[in-house]
Amino acid sequence: MNNDDQIMENSELNDKPYPLNWESLFQHQDFFNHFFSCYFPFHEADLLFFQHKIILGAPGGIPYSFGYSDTNYGLIFNKNNIWNQRTFSTFYREPQIIYAGNSIDEYSFELKLKQLPYNINNEIESKINLESNQLIEQYRYISNEEGLRDESLYENLGNELKDIRLFYSRLKSQIDFDSEIIFNIINSNNQDYFCNEIFCAFLLNKIFADIDDFKIEKFYNNI
Repeated sequence: MNNDDQIMENSELNDKPYPLNWESLFQHQDFFNHFFSCYFPFHEADLLFFQHKIILGAPGGIPYSFGYSDTNYGLIFNKNNIWNQRTFSTFYREPQIIYAGNSIDEYSFELKLKQLPYNINNEIESKINLESNQLIEQYRYISNEEGLRDESLYENLGNELKDIRLFYSRLKSQIDFDSEIIFNIINSNNQDYFCNEIFCAFLLNKIFADIDDFKIEKFYNNI
């Protein structure tokens, strides 16, 4: 079954117990701004006009002295043939120093045209690595502070690391999305589902189906 067939099958489950409307888009505008920035097929004129509202985003997993960066979902992941020299120049910003210490300056993410668009599927692995490293640091702290060295501590760590990977693997591979599931994802602002292309295609179709007068200009003119 291809993605289109799965979306069509899911659409039959959508009896609109949770229909989308303009109110829901504006109520959850952070979620939808990130979503549209990632997936909407913008015209170049819209990108230029709404450049200060559309979210550029940044990949996760960038190493800093204070840890790894988390994913900021946005335009860098948009695969709708939107990138050219003009749009790149519009969204390019000089990297900013975010940490200065130990004689090494660390800078924010730098946009590079040849790397666009970024592969959003890679962000799942970044999420797994980020949360796994945080968990390992927590266990290291417990071990050092409480002097615990028993095998059960490391066994628990191993199980929790497996749970993290399993959670994100299921999120990425999920194919069943009815209106209630969609509503819960939106309501919880769970943007990691942007790594699930079936979810994103279904959500975009649902927006067009539920909101008869949907136009991307109306959304950005009102946020």
